[in-house]
Amino acid sequence: MGKDGAVPYKAILDNWQEFVDEQYFPPGVPFKEPSKYLTDETNSILKLWRERQGNGEVAFKFDFVLGKDKMPTEPDYPAGMFEGLAAGTRPSPAPAGDFDEEEEDEELPFKK
Repeated sequence: MGKDGAVPYKAILDNWQEFVDEQYFPPGVPFKEPSKYLTDETNSILKLWRERQGNGEVAFKFDFVLGKDKMPTEPDYPAGMFEGLAAGTRPSPAPAGDFDEEEEDEELPFKK
């Protein structure tokens, strides 16, 4: 939950590109409510974000948020939040599901 409340995913999903730049998502993986992503989509997104961070780029940010009047407005990020990071260009993401086989067999810290 943000300082003004939860992210209103349903309100922004139809026009999500107005709120988030597509460079923050791998090709073919759209912005959605986080609990709706499949495991392969989540892995692709996290891999892309780690690559962006490794390149000194902003991993993810909202370009606009819904204001109190329900209209897109620029987010009020804290000063210096992205200091030292650049928008940069997006590296080519790895295909979905590209991870070490050992990771797949690791025991989860919770019951299924």
